[in-house]
Formats: sequence, structure tokens, C-alpha cells
Amino acid sequence: MRDRAAARDYLVPGLLVGLPAGAVSTVPVICLTNLCGCTWPFLAGFATAALVRARLQRGLAAPEGALGGLVAGLGAAGAATVVLIATWQTHLHYWHRVVPLESLEQLESDELILSLRLLDTPVGLILVALHVLFAAVIFASLGGLLGAALFPRLEPKADERPA
Repeated sequence: MRDRAAARDYLVPGLLVGLPAGAVSTVPVICLTNLCGCTWPFLAGFATAALVRARLQRGLAAPEGALGGLVAGLGAAGAATVVLIATWQTHLHYWHRVVPLESLEQLESDELILSLRLLDTPVGLILVALHVLFAAVIFASLGGLLGAALFPRLEPKADERPA
């Protein structure tokens, strides 16, 4: 019974923060902040550490912060993948307007053109989803580690200390 409660201590805050962070990180203009090191998953891991700390009413060790961040990263990756699959053609249309493929052909880089054309295929979608999974999990775990380190340990109140 305690194992289920312990799992809920990480699962609920992780998904509560990770799912919206993953969905927000796929919005075309907002996702540009991910160029700064996967900002949304990192913040999701950081916020999850704060929520887990508040839920447990004690400070977190580094592995606990990383576990909260991992759950948030998995939630963020799942939400981002679902949103990307649902809106893939819209995303491609948006990015082709921002950076037209014809303008890149002037660079005469066959590898770059081939990789950009690969994004128009289902294989490209799978590769993007795997990239999102790895990046979200890594950066959210780092955010959880930082959150565990920065949030102070809760000291028991004077009237709650054992005599």
C-alpha cells in the first residue's frame, strides 16, 4: 500500500506539470525557447521537485528530485509527441514559411537538404518524437536535480519536535 502512495507522490506532480509543459513546447513561436536548452521540460522538472517537496513535507535528496524530473520529462515528451502527431502538417507548413526550402538549396549542402526533406516523411516524425523523448527526459531530470538542491529542507516547527 505504501508503494502506491509513494508512486503517487511523484506521478501526480510530474504529470500535472509535465503534460502542459510538453503541449506548450510544441507551439511554433513558444518552442523557440527550447533552443535555450529545452526550457519547458527543464522548468517542468524544477516545478515538479517543488511540488513533490511540498507533498512530502520534507526536503528532497538528489535522486528524488531526478525521479520527479524524470516523470515530468516523460509526461512532457508524451504530450509533445501527441500534439506533434496531431499537428505535424501544420508545423511543417509553418517552418517551411519561416525557412523556405528553396532558400536552403542555395547553400549547396546536400546533407542539409536531405535531412529537411526527411522531416516531411513518417520516418522524420518518428525521429523528431525520439529526439523530444530523450531531450525532455534529460532536461527535466536536470531541472528536478536543481530543484532538489535549491529548495531548502523543511525543519519541523517548534511545537512538532519530539520532546
